[in-house]
This record gives sequence, structure tokens and C-alpha cells, in this order.
Amino acid sequence: MTSSLKLFLARDYWLHMFSIRRAGSDILAALGILWTIVEASSFFSSTAGDAFKRHWVLFLLAGLAYALYENWPRTAVSARLDGRDIVVELRVGNIFSLEGDLVVGTNTTFETELGASIISPASIQGQFTQKYYDNAAHLANDLLEELRHVPSTPKMRAGRTVKKYRMGTVARVQSRNRTAHFVAIADLNEHGVASSSFRDLQECLPALWQHMFTKGGVGPLLIPVLGTGFSRLPTRREEIIREIVQSFVAACAERRFCERLTIVVSPRDYRRYDIDLRALGRFITHVCRYTQFSSPNSQGAGQPVGPSAPSPPRSAGPRTLPVAMMHALHRAATEAGLGDNRSALLSGIERSIVASLPLSPDPTSQLLSDLMGLNDIITVDGSTPIEHWLTNAITLRPVHKAADTFKQALAQISGTTTERRDGA
Repeated sequence: MTSSLKLFLARDYWLHMFSIRRAGSDILAALGILWTIVEASSFFSSTAGDAFKRHWVLFLLAGLAYALYENWPRTAVSARLDGRDIVVELRVGNIFSLEGDLVVGTNTTFETELGASIISPASIQGQFTQKYYDNAAHLANDLLEELRHVPSTPKMRAGRTVKKYRMGTVARVQSRNRTAHFVAIADLNEHGVASSSFRDLQECLPALWQHMFTKGGVGPLLIPVLGTGFSRLPTRREEIIREIVQSFVAACAERRFCERLTIVVSPRDYRRYDIDLRALGRFITHVCRYTQFSSPNSQGAGQPVGPSAPSPPRSAGPRTLPVAMMHALHRAATEAGLGDNRSALLSGIERSIVASLPLSPDPTSQLLSDLMGLNDIITVDGSTPIEHWLTNAITLRPVHKAADTFKQALAQISGTTTERRDGA
């Protein structure tokens, strides 16, 4: 009730949710009922009709009350996924007051120390730490235990060596009967300031869904609008909500890993950033009803393949490049230090193709996996996504000796593509 009252006073409610036409119709409906009662009672008794007329103000007040009830702001919108027993919900409220596993955005070094210079006590991670742990060190130990077999690289930060994990790494912790899944969505600089990008978010979401399938339950899952707080993601909150919805629905094409996904927006953010709950509700309903799922045999998960990101026609034809060249490319990319540049290397490639690429536990394996996967894909127009990868690699390392290998492979692909088209 308190949340609804606050929303009733919010600017967004009057801009997007309140309808003068609907409120007027409700009031006129109440007056219409009054007129019907008066006419019917007057037919049988003029005394009764006069009595109703004398109390017309009560009917007007009843109409106003009914109009207020009908226009009272909603704090949640939801839709059931077509063909799946799964609900996608967007709710305004306190994420810690809802039932379900929590998704908590964190940094790639999984640091937990609370303070203005590292983890803000006001962040979701900070609130979770204070609510479910006696101190940040206890949480750090649980995270380290969960990550003990996950590959990492040493990194110097603030004069000490820390372990840095891949963007999208997820660690599951449980304390005081509450389970949380910490997902790395931001990097910390020397001053403890976090930063992230929309591309990072797109890469993290599939890893999160994969983790939920292997280590999560099937109950409700609560996720905040990732990256919009102290991770400083510049993208608008509504756009991030849409991305989370599309990514989740795409992942559900392959498997069911929870019965309900609730994206939680804090009341403060809802009021401050004029989030259009009604428009987002229509978007969620549309995506849940009309998304065309990818093949259940697809290896990837979590990249949208629905209305806003259609899957391009493609076929797995003969390999574009021989295996020997692929291994040469892998060695060259590794020597050039491109293992941590996956987002840039895949830039420009259709998102549904990227979604079909399996995730590997470390950057070196991921390089080889991506190269082999892209090399097997030839779109129906004859183009090959491996060309985009090679062009991006040359752009990233134009003067490195590895660029010669990339250019050689690119020239070989161009010749192969020409022969294929001539033969057609």
C-alpha cells in the first residue's frame, strides 16, 4: 500500500499511467447508474425517486472512488512465456522483501570490502552483505571457496595482488537461508571505481543463465537492473530491462531453469528515472507471446532471437578454413594477447550467431572455441562471420606480427568465398 501511494505521487504515474478518459468514463458510469436507479424507482414511487435525487452527491463520490480504484498505480506487470511454464515479471519494490534466489552484480575481482572507495553499503552487494553476513570477510571467504576451481589471472590493484576472473563469472553463496548468485559485471580501477559497458552486460547474461541451469534451483529468481548503480553503465534502465527480458526468454528456448524471473526496480529509481511500467509491460507480453525460439539443440543460450533480434538464416557448410590454419590463428591470437578482448573480436557479428557459441572456462580455450565455431558457419548469402572476427583482430593489433597471420587467413577466405559464389 505504501509503495502504491508513493507511485501515485510519482511524476511517471501522471505522465504514463493515469488516463483522464478512463477516469471520466468511470465517473460517468457512476452517474449513469444513479440515473437508472432514479428512473426505475420513480416509475414505482415518486417518493423513492426524490430520495435518490437528494443524495446524488453520494453517487458522485462513489464514482470518484471507483475511478481512483481503477486508476490506482500498479507496482508489477507480468506475462507467461508462450509454450513454457515460466513467468517473466517486472516489479517495483525492495528486492530483499521478495522470495527467491538473488542475483547480485559484483566486480571481476570479487572484492567485498565495504566503504565509499570500494563497495558502497547502499549498493545491492553492500545491502546483501550487511543483511546476511556478520562482516565482509565472511562473504569473501565464501566467494573464494566457490571460485577455487575457476581460472583467474593475477592483477595488481591498490598495491596488492588480487585474482581477476572473466566477465560473467558467477559464484553462488548461501547464508541465513538466503541464496545469492554473484555475477561479475564490472571492472575496478586503481581507485576502486567500477565501470562496465552494455556489451559486457550482453556477455554476462548468457553466462548467468548457464550457471543457473547447472547450479541454481527451479524456484523464483530475483534480479535487479544490473549495472545501473555503482557499475556506472551509461545505458538507460528501460533498455537494460528489455535486454534482460530478451536474453532470459532466448535462454528458455533450450531449458527451464526457474519458474519465475522477477526484474526488480527500486521505488527510488522508478520515480527518479520516469520508468514507463505500462510500456514495459506491453513489451514483456509481446516478447513472451511472439518470440520464435532457436533450436533446442543450439549450444549457446541467452542472446535474444526474438522480434528485436531476428535469427539470420545460416548453414553449417564445409569449413571455411582448414584446421591447420585455425590452430595457427589461435596461436597468433594468444601471442597477441587477444584472450581478454572477446567482446571486441565478436563485434559486428549477428547476436544470434554469438549466442550459438559455447562458453569456455578460460580466455585461451574461448579463443579456440570461438574460432572453430565461427569457421563452421556460412550464411545463406555466402558471407562468413569468421571474416568479421579476423577484421576486428587486425584492427586491434595492426602492427603486431600476428596481423600477418590474420591477413593471410582473410585473403584465403576471400578466395574461397569467390570460388563458392562463382560455382553457384
